[in-house]
Amino acid sequence: MSYLHSSCHCEWKRLLRLKMLKVLGFVLCGLLMSLQSSNAESTIISQEAYEKACQDSTSSLFESEMSKFTFPELKVDSIAIKGLYIMNVTILPIKAKCIPGVGVKVYFSALLSIFGTCANALVPGVVTVTVRLNCSALVLLEDYLPDNSSVGVRDYTCDASLIDVKISLSNIGVSVEATLRNNILFELKNKAPKILSSCFSIGHRKLLHCINSVIAFETGKIIYVPKPPKVHNYSIEIPLQTQYETSDGKRIPIPSLPASPEVMLAANGTTETIGENTFTIILSRIVFEKPKTIPCTPETFPETRALEVALNNTIVSKCPACSSSPFSLVIIVEVVTPLKVHLDVNLCTMNISLNLEIMSKKGNESLLVLAVLEAKLGLAATLHLTEGEVQFSVALDSLTLSLVSSVNGTTDIKLLQEPLRAFVREVIINEINSYLKIGKIPILRIPGLTYTAVDCRPAQRCIVCHNYHKKKKN
Repeated sequence: MSYLHSSCHCEWKRLLRLKMLKVLGFVLCGLLMSLQSSNAESTIISQEAYEKACQDSTSSLFESEMSKFTFPELKVDSIAIKGLYIMNVTILPIKAKCIPGVGVKVYFSALLSIFGTCANALVPGVVTVTVRLNCSALVLLEDYLPDNSSVGVRDYTCDASLIDVKISLSNIGVSVEATLRNNILFELKNKAPKILSSCFSIGHRKLLHCINSVIAFETGKIIYVPKPPKVHNYSIEIPLQTQYETSDGKRIPIPSLPASPEVMLAANGTTETIGENTFTIILSRIVFEKPKTIPCTPETFPETRALEVALNNTIVSKCPACSSSPFSLVIIVEVVTPLKVHLDVNLCTMNISLNLEIMSKKGNESLLVLAVLEAKLGLAATLHLTEGEVQFSVALDSLTLSLVSSVNGTTDIKLLQEPLRAFVREVIINEINSYLKIGKIPILRIPGLTYTAVDCRPAQRCIVCHNYHKKKKN
């Protein structure tokens, strides 16, 4: 488990540090670049990361299609050449240039090894040709819709240049090599652009479709539905509509937050933002989803005796219906205001309001409600990253206790404050942290990228995760 962040408890120090960290964070990120994100819930792919993902999504398709490529038979000066096919394809590193508001200009090069047979009268031979193919195409990413079966591609061109020609027969005339060269280059220039366009279209659809994932975890599923990408100067942003599917199959759309502030992007990887509302909606359905009954015994709560004495002096001794003889305590914890997550630069806090229903029981008698108090908890949260999943743990930062009702009516709860604060610190916080361990949020991984490190930290209204990938070798 990686320790990534601790919250400050002193307000004035926190605000001062917040300003300092905001400045230092932007200055020290040498490997990062900035982007004004238009959506608080999105995945942002740097241009370099896009090149790698594009190469992986396109290469196998192109190799497969080119393996089916055939050339017409030739006969020149009694030399017959036939069976020409592409025996091997070596794809060079793809280059890309983001065209804001439109898409990405992709530059694609490959070395083609072509093999065939030839014959002069009764003498057989072989033909080997090496060609370099240089192509480009404009991929219209901003026109993509999740329901589309393809991604638009236009302005695609290919230029083929001959590197080497070998014919094993002797006494081959210049006209044979010239005709062979012209035929191969003509076929490639006419057919390769359409093949490459199809590969780009299908490959990009596959790449974008893979982001539309259903990630299961213990209490439900997170569903990421990509919206049309937004292309910036050096990155591609894919806004996400996040949905939470409960364990009973109900889908809850998570609305996007207003525009995020400037986000620092990983130049050699991808950047994902997860909005605070995503954490709020998911975690609020996990933390004390149902009322929790907690017996108060010295084993479960070491200060049980202090709570019993305070209850006896405050309520039991003034209650005709209550028994002053030894009794057992039970506290039922129920949510009043569900957990809410607040995120800012290097700062995580949470709030939740709970009812504490304190009940007593003597022997086989029925439970008697002594008092109900509302506990408003302010929580300082720590962000962790475990095996590609974001999770929180919390500590108590502030607590306000107020009386809702008691068996005696209006009651001074001054004596109950200290033991109940101890109960919240020692029992309730442990319960909340147990729930938070269940509510891990998986980080998206872009297909085709091998990640070497992940760094997540709080930003304004969101968590920003930088996923660094292996740099490609040129």
